[in-house]
Amino acid sequence: MPDSHVMTLADDRDLGCSSSASRRGGPSFGFHGTPGSRLQLALASAPSSGAGVRLILVDRPGYGLSSFQPGRRLVDWPADVAQLADHLGLKRFSVFGVSGGGPHSAVCAARLGDRVALAAIVSGVGPLSEPGAAEGMMRTNQVIAHLARRRSKLLHVTSAAQTAVVRRWPNRAVDLMASGSRRLTWRSSSAPRCGRCS
Repeated sequence: MPDSHVMTLADDRDLGCSSSASRRGGPSFGFHGTPGSRLQLALASAPSSGAGVRLILVDRPGYGLSSFQPGRRLVDWPADVAQLADHLGLKRFSVFGVSGGGPHSAVCAARLGDRVALAAIVSGVGPLSEPGAAEGMMRTNQVIAHLARRRSKLLHVTSAAQTAVVRRWPNRAVDLMASGSRRLTWRSSSAPRCGRCS
């Protein structure tokens, strides 16, 4: 598994990331799904190294080792990625996002111009307005998609309630999520501060 590090951004937030030990190969930033963390994508480290890719996995704000960012908007994300790329001495790089990380890949491609050599979305969500678009989704995602289309105010209230529950009982929330999705849930651990940023 790649080594984990924490860098301090210009606004004093922490940004957690893991990067492959090898400095050779084309750099590619990976953005995890929702919920998730950089550890979600760590299984791709060995294959990507064999393919000549330097994998850099980043925790989005509020996940893993990265600080929560109040009032965050999707268009704020490219600035964080650009700071990390500058810190690593990378002028050009590729980006990819899995599931909920897909929009984060797309916004980097849109906002960072020529710095992004290639952008990819893996298992992203397409237009949910199409008939049958939610078929095959987990039941929870189907409900969220339905509320987003028809009852957005109710979705905001529901999201606020879920956030309150998660903050009050985080371990229970993780257990429920893991049992509901029948997938392994990774728990983040501490990581060393990046020497140049601390």
